[in-house]
Amino acid sequence: MASIFSSSLVKTIASIFLITGTCVGGGMLALPVAGGRIGFFPAAFALTLAYIFMTVTGLLYLEIAALIKDESHIITMAQRFLGNKWKALCWVIYLFIGYASLVAYLSEGGRILIHNINEQAGLVLPASLGSIVYAGLFALLVALGTRMVDRINSILFALMVLTFFALIFFGAGEFDSSLIVRQKWNAVTLVSLFPLMLTTFSYPGIVPVIYTSLGRNLRQVRLAVICGTSFTYFIYLVWLWVVLGSVPIVNLEQAYLHDHSAALLLKEVVQSPLVGRLGEVFGFLALSTSMIGVGWALVHFLADGMKIDKSQQGLFKLTAMTVLPSLAFLFFLEKAFFAALELSGGLGDALVSGLIPAWMLFVARYKLKLKGPYQVSGGPIVLALVVILSILTCSYELLHRLAGAMIH
Repeated sequence: MASIFSSSLVKTIASIFLITGTCVGGGMLALPVAGGRIGFFPAAFALTLAYIFMTVTGLLYLEIAALIKDESHIITMAQRFLGNKWKALCWVIYLFIGYASLVAYLSEGGRILIHNINEQAGLVLPASLGSIVYAGLFALLVALGTRMVDRINSILFALMVLTFFALIFFGAGEFDSSLIVRQKWNAVTLVSLFPLMLTTFSYPGIVPVIYTSLGRNLRQVRLAVICGTSFTYFIYLVWLWVVLGSVPIVNLEQAYLHDHSAALLLKEVVQSPLVGRLGEVFGFLALSTSMIGVGWALVHFLADGMKIDKSQQGLFKLTAMTVLPSLAFLFFLEKAFFAALELSGGLGDALVSGLIPAWMLFVARYKLKLKGPYQVSGGPIVLALVVILSILTCSYELLHRLAGAMIH
């Protein structure tokens, strides 16, 4: 019994790590820079709303997964409850959000990687080379299979947590309380920040994966979702506190305009070389764990949608289908990091993580009259709130992009 419990506990912890590692990624580098425009407390308020929203939507996916007997991902779920038209829509949206996120991670991860190589070796290698190397390492990991993905992700996550606490410990001396109290409660800026906030919790594609890996144990999956998003929320909140309390607003605004990440900004602005280096290492580890989670979920999505088995040959095909398009998109996109993150959050996350699972459950609960072993509390009110917030977020993002296109 002790052996079984130990194995179950380890798998649950690994699932928590996978969710947190997936969430704590690109947003770690972009969020403080974008949130610096309004200050810590308004940014923390928007972050709290996104945390509640994405925790609920993760649990919605758990309820949906429990209604299907066989192993499934979003494509099978959409076909089962919404039909072929919604299935086709899910294909387009999920591929968009998956590839957009990977483009962002490869862009910034490659930039950090090549920056350090150039700095240490005195070279002037292009950032595109760093993205190619970074993508190659990810492809190798995925091709090695589930067990290796879990192991490497757990190691990187543990290093990330250690680096995070070291950053907090050594960075305390650099904190300026006058910077943290600055507040700009601007409704337009708060709304504009919400799409990026959703991306900081972009993990629901992982829920069907861990539901299978945890043996369809509802209690364990629910615990993994709640603990995973809560740990993510805590890390983001402290990270906002450290960066916004250490970097002057002028530097944050310049970083936003010139597409610089929080990790590189902290290294350049903070006087302590150790704090700057820890911030850069932490940012890189956070981004890497997120790319593993998002990429691994995309592999499972493609396997489900195209009915490709996860044998060695199948994984090779799925890896190529995940990595090669991401690199192609990266080399043809300007300002890939922030543009891809904001766009994927505003449209993709609001639809895949909000509107679609809520609509699936409207159909399952109230049209098909299905009742599974697990149901999210709140009834139709919670589902309606998720749908409304998702539609508002999508509408804002579309209007924002349209206005920007007309100006240019």
